[in-house]
Amino acid sequence: MKSLTLTILLILLTACSRAPETTIISLEQDFATAEAIARAKGYELRDVRSLAILPQPTGFYVEIPDDRILIIAGRDAGKVQWMSVVSNASQPKSFRTYTSVKTFDLMHDR
Repeated sequence: MKSLTLTILLILLTACSRAPETTIISLEQDFATAEAIARAKGYELRDVRSLAILPQPTGFYVEIPDDRILIIAGRDAGKVQWMSVVSNASQPKSFRTYTSVKTFDLMHDR
């Protein structure tokens, strides 16, 4: 009986610690899931508060190819509340473009 309990516990722990199977981050998704997806794809999560955005959101951003960043906000709410892709991210603010997105697939941006 003890070995059966240990086996079940090991299976549950393994299942809980697996990386998410999806690569898509979407609005209203659990915020912790969005973070796990980005980490599983190898992105470094950076604090969005380091960006000059008003009002100041809570969340993270990741650098994606082609001089872009993806901003994911909503940590305080526990859900992804908004996302934006910023193009020309390394350029002065007047050259940047901001595009709101409802979903973003990190699989296609590596």
